[in-house]
Amino acid sequence: MIKIKAILPVLKEKKRYILYEGKVNYSNLREGIKDFIGEYGMAKAGVMFIMSRNNKGIIKTSVKWLEQVKTSLSLMKQRVKPIRVSGTLKKLKSYLNGG
Repeated sequence: MIKIKAILPVLKEKKRYILYEGKVNYSNLREGIKDFIGEYGMAKAGVMFIMSRNNKGIIKTSVKWLEQVKTSLSLMKQRVKPIRVSGTLKKLKSYLNGG
């Protein structure tokens, strides 16, 4: 059996979490980001939708593509406003719950 080595921490992509506010569903949010940075850009950015609650939600993305994703949120047809960016999900979950 071949054992695969783990990726060194230096080689891993750094990630950031974006807290956004706005009445928008998952598919509209995905389409809005894809319209700005494209399908290839979404793949490179590693955009993942973590959760949403009370007209707020959290998106995970790569550090290198953070500004492009934030800009695409701002340029959407629906009113979506990036509120806060954090390196940890725990911190943003407290803001999501109203803290």
